[in-house]
Amino acid sequence: MLNKHPDGEAKLSDSTLRESLSSAYAEIAAVLRGVGLPPTRNLFEGQIPGIVFDIAVGARWVPLIPLPDDSQPQHARSHGSTLVQLGEFDVERWFADAFIELLREEIDYHIHSSEENQQEQLDNLPKFTSMKQREELLEDYLERHRTNDKRPKMIEVANWGGVDYSDFKKWRRGPTKLPDSSAKAKRIAMLLRHDDKSCAKRQKPRD
Repeated sequence: MLNKHPDGEAKLSDSTLRESLSSAYAEIAAVLRGVGLPPTRNLFEGQIPGIVFDIAVGARWVPLIPLPDDSQPQHARSHGSTLVQLGEFDVERWFADAFIELLREEIDYHIHSSEENQQEQLDNLPKFTSMKQREELLEDYLERHRTNDKRPKMIEVANWGGVDYSDFKKWRRGPTKLPDSSAKAKRIAMLLRHDDKSCAKRQKPRD
């Protein structure tokens, strides 16, 4: 547990805590986007800050103090404050909020850049694609995402594109069935051309 707010201006070696955290964030964001992770708010506001926190703890940029009573589970309430998960650790919510605030400039920058880039990609989508062009685009996507000699299933591609399977089949039958100007066709195009899964359908929980 932590018992004081992180000081962004605290000196480490050649930089402040805020500068070191921001640098780590930028590097991690570049790596994760480079391997194709979709630029979602959860990535920028949740996953990456969690990884940065783990690094900060491992590097001893941020000290951890044991819970007062080790018999208490970490998800329990401590000092009247609810514990939340940040990276691999449970910390009090006020501390998590304060830590995220140190990364706020990086978070906002990456979210804004991602949204601008996504809009540019949308604006540059072809105005018309034939059935043959669509099949070639799909075939290329399936090959690029082959794992263990298996290609993604069509229902998976439809879900990643945020459309129903019936609409995906219409798209494959050509622009007379689902024109390129439609929102659903654009979602599919963004997935196949840019691996944009920001509209991916959430899987229903199994009973």
